[in-house]
Amino acid sequence: MDYTAIGLSLRLPVRGRPLISQFFGANAGIYKPYGLAGHEGLDFACPIGSVVVAAAAGQVWRTGDSKGPWGIRVILQHEFGFTVYVHLSNAIVAIGQQVEVEQVLGHSGDTGNVTGPHLHFSLALYQEQVGY
Repeated sequence: MDYTAIGLSLRLPVRGRPLISQFFGANAGIYKPYGLAGHEGLDFACPIGSVVVAAAAGQVWRTGDSKGPWGIRVILQHEFGFTVYVHLSNAIVAIGQQVEVEQVLGHSGDTGNVTGPHLHFSLALYQEQVGY
């Protein structure tokens, strides 16, 4: 699929001017034991309770507690793939719900495997890449 043909455009997933505390591909040594080449997303440092919004319009594919390293998460399905929002303190959307760009999905937190409060945001083209 030619992703430029669909005009892929994403908005910031956290309201305000969040600081990126970990970039995609960073800290390869930390992630190597998990079979990863590096960090697989962007971490936005933000206080617990910061508003998390949809980076693009889509449908809620997964929500709630992953019972794993991601903690509470929301995963949206789009024409181009998936956007993933993890370590939330809460999620306020339901599976199957259609959401618009910048619609509130929940609030940032420190659930799952974290060293402090933040939002981990990632993009996946295929369902197999989504994980938990």
